[in-house]
Amino acid sequence: MNTIANIVVFDTPLQRKSFLFLLGIQLVFVYLISIELDLGIKLFLIVLGISMLFLIMVVPFYALPLLYFSVFIGPLVAVRIAGRVPLLDCIDILLPLVIGILLLRRFLQEKDFFQFHISHIGRAFILFLLCILLSSFGAINRLRALMDWKGYLWGFLLYLLGYTLTTNKKKSKNFFYFLASWGSILTLLVIHSILQTENLMRAIVTRAVNLSWGQTNYIAAFYVVLIPIVISLIFNEKLMWRKSLFLLITLFLFSGLIFTSSRGGMIATMVAIFILLAGLLRRNLSLQLVSVIGFIILVVWLHPASKFLILRFVDFQTSISALTRIVRWEETWHVFKSHPIFGVGLENLCYHLQHFSYLILSAHNLILEALSQTGIIGLFGLMFLFFSTFKMLLKNYRITRNPLAWGVFSGALGAVIHSMVEPNFGGTRFAIFFWGIIGVTEKMLMYRKKDIK
Repeated sequence: MNTIANIVVFDTPLQRKSFLFLLGIQLVFVYLISIELDLGIKLFLIVLGISMLFLIMVVPFYALPLLYFSVFIGPLVAVRIAGRVPLLDCIDILLPLVIGILLLRRFLQEKDFFQFHISHIGRAFILFLLCILLSSFGAINRLRALMDWKGYLWGFLLYLLGYTLTTNKKKSKNFFYFLASWGSILTLLVIHSILQTENLMRAIVTRAVNLSWGQTNYIAAFYVVLIPIVISLIFNEKLMWRKSLFLLITLFLFSGLIFTSSRGGMIATMVAIFILLAGLLRRNLSLQLVSVIGFIILVVWLHPASKFLILRFVDFQTSISALTRIVRWEETWHVFKSHPIFGVGLENLCYHLQHFSYLILSAHNLILEALSQTGIIGLFGLMFLFFSTFKMLLKNYRITRNPLAWGVFSGALGAVIHSMVEPNFGGTRFAIFFWGIIGVTEKMLMYRKKDIK
């Protein structure tokens, strides 16, 4: 853990010791979850919660790692509403509590308590939330629509926290170091899920990666964003041992992605990597680029699940999942034509599909899903939000010429590509993960601009 702590730049020795303490708590916490010790988890959550909430009062930036680690916790309570839908997640308790503590801290320490700055992306996000909220009024199941809307709201709050709590360049850098370790823990959980099965090869063939909060294609969505970012960290560092460390983490994350055997995830990741490397070619980093590409090819070649992933690509035209997607897209388009303005409501598409079970909740295409569920109004809000986001990311890279900025842009673009075949942005956990990154990246641009001046 000392090695990990040395990677991160801290303002004071207290912050460094606090980081090691929190990292130790989180590793124990993830281990307890993996072996499913219910009593141990409950007791440890109490200790973890008290420790973290106290440290947030001292160092508010620690709220981001706490909330990101809460993504690993499955639903606490579920309710059956035409299918099993999580009603109360850990993040549903933790996020309001953390925001309450931060507001209390701000009230006690700052005079201008009621003055908040909301960026252009923040205003676009508010407009998007209002647009999709309108669709819930005409929904058959309004509770389900509001539950799904809550996931987008949580994403907005994580964006605000990432933007607000990143108060200097060091913290933005520390956040992306943390993301690399977060992705490594995610991969350990994926491998543990596979090793729990009695027959390892059968688990690989049947894609038996099933965490308590997501399955293969949804888990792959996180790798689509993480891998380009971690690759960009290789080119962002000057010390060789740090470059080597992030290269190893990249290969480890790529191994986790292959275990998911997600065709959409693999295609989106490869496109994102291609965009990333194409942008970095202008920086005379050809030797490093060749090394990264070579190691990735080696991992793909030697990985035990690679041949099964290749077979899934070969059998694409006869794949049941691919064929059902096409039929589902056609039906979703017909639903949109029947409800063009406001749609049928978030998570209410299942009540309008004729040839699928009512348990089918997604169109597996972000554009069609937005049109059918939130209508033209919702699609406008979504497009405006994405336009504002990618405009900021491109501006970030053009001004700073920083590899990390281009890595975030490539990962975000990969996520949008992946959303054309898989439902990722509608998931609460991915929304928290993605929009928190966007908030930190936007604030990072401000500090990079100051350095350039």
